[in-house]
Amino acid sequence: MNLEQLRTFREVAIRGGFGRAAQALYLTQSAVSMQIAALERELGVRLFERQGRHIALTEAGQVLLGYATDITKLADECKRTIDQTRPGVASLVVGASPTIGNYVLPDVLGPEVLARFRTQHPGVRVALEIAPSPQIAWRLLTGSLDVGLVEGPVMAPELTQQLFLTDTLAVIVPPGHRWVGREGVDPQELAAEPFIVCEPGSSVRQIVDARLGERGVHLRPVLEVASPETIKAAVRAGLGVSIVPTRTARLELSAGVLHAIPLRSIHLEQQIQIVRRADRPVSPTLEDFLLLIDRQAAPSTSQA
Repeated sequence: MNLEQLRTFREVAIRGGFGRAAQALYLTQSAVSMQIAALERELGVRLFERQGRHIALTEAGQVLLGYATDITKLADECKRTIDQTRPGVASLVVGASPTIGNYVLPDVLGPEVLARFRTQHPGVRVALEIAPSPQIAWRLLTGSLDVGLVEGPVMAPELTQQLFLTDTLAVIVPPGHRWVGREGVDPQELAAEPFIVCEPGSSVRQIVDARLGERGVHLRPVLEVASPETIKAAVRAGLGVSIVPTRTARLELSAGVLHAIPLRSIHLEQQIQIVRRADRPVSPTLEDFLLLIDRQAAPSTSQA
């Protein structure tokens, strides 16, 4: 029985499936199945009851889940604490969702900001790790991240969160679209347009569906993708219109290859949260880092 097996077991148990655990751990489903099978052989018990495509923890599995959670959490905390005692390896590990890591933090954590932080903490290395928001939350719970920035609220009582900044969601259209030059469009007009939408479960998709649904507006998706770059490319190619966070399209809007059209009578915005473990005290290093990025984000928040 090793830590990797326990981490995999815990992920399968929490997510309720081998496939979902494989996605979260960036492993193949067969690799996950092999680790669980090896763990069951070593312990001599079944950990999951398999009923078709569904699984459930056995009594032994429920016992192991408690131990696996404690063991993996302690192992991660132990390694990070020991690392902090070694000269030259002190680090601040920041996790961010892809949209935040690729579009928001480059604005906030510019060279001048990082240089200022390094002056305050010359022995600390800042590491940025990009992963989906659920993965960021899970890694905070396991102790492998110091702080995370995610889109939307996180449903985990063990984590504390505070608003970092907001970003307006904009309707984007290609040059030559009949809406270009208009002062705004009514939400009902969106229903007649071919739409490029974000993947289900994404923060933007949830906000758009909920707010437009309140107005009785249901979009007509023609393409569903996960990447903001793919969404922008599809809109530029004339495949449809979309709604994206303004920051993700800032360069294209400035260059005139995409146009933002205001929505009348409704304001769509996305909230970005700073998330950390509620039971872990804020170190002076992390406190200085949070204060620094908060100061940088304040002007952007007021403009969003």
